Amino acid sequence: MLPAPAVRLVLATFGSHGDLNPYLAIARALRARGHDAVLATHAHYRPLAEAAGVPLAPVRPDYDAAWGARVMAPYRGSERLLRELIPPTVRDSYVDLLAAVRGADALLSHPVTFAAPLVAAKTGIPWASAVLAPLSFYSLGDEMPLLLLELAGMRRRTPGLYRAFLRTGKRVIRRWMRDVDVLRAELGLPPGGHPVFEGQHAPARVLALFSPVLGDPQPDWPPNVRVTGAVVDDGVHEAVFRDAAHGASPALPAALARFLDEGAPPVVVTLGTSAVLSD
Repeated sequence: MLPAPAVRLVLATFGSHGDLNPYLAIARALRARGHDAVLATHAHYRPLAEAAGVPLAPVRPDYDAAWGARVMAPYRGSERLLRELIPPTVRDSYVDLLAAVRGADALLSHPVTFAAPLVAAKTGIPWASAVLAPLSFYSLGDEMPLLLLELAGMRRRTPGLYRAFLRTGKRVIRRWMRDVDVLRAELGLPPGGHPVFEGQHAPARVLALFSPVLGDPQPDWPPNVRVTGAVVDDGVHEAVFRDAAHGASPALPAALARFLDEGAPPVVVTLGTSAVLSD
């Protein structure tokens, strides 16, 4: 049997290291199998990508210190991301991503790479989307929607009021997406789904890049979801965070190594970037 021909895949992602790592890990795995995987993301991450052996196609907006501080604001970070930072730059993102997919065989998107569905629709390139957590499905069956206990209680006690709350929220956020909708119309594309909700999901395949322990499939998930399990690659960090003086990877403290080696594997819960970097 002849080996499958190599393909060129573009993996588009925006955000913090937590948004970058799964896509970089997938790119490394694809390249290890002989495929040409390219990371399309903020130019800020070029040193990390190059150290991991993955070419980077820069896609605006870039992630600088001021940009990161606004996104990591504890109360309005998500609003700033979805209202002030990503949608107003969608034309730049579209131009950059359109160039990145030229000659490519497939495109993988991230929940906030709003230009990716437009590029896929305009070019016809095979497209898959991905989410990194069950929250991105905004399911009515989620026990912790929006990670707020108050809303979980609303869903159980007054489901009709909860659905009305979500509909109102979708309308508000849709106004923030005006730049995306205007660009879609200018490209001659038919109206699409809400960019933050159903419009982020590819019709062919949605990859749920998280452990099934985090959430059971729900009836209102897209029908083409495949839960892959968490996608991480410690080698990404090992390749970059080396001791500059000695050129060697830092060793684990002896006490930590003993703890990890003894007994059953521990359950580790860590904080995300926004929790660590927010004031």
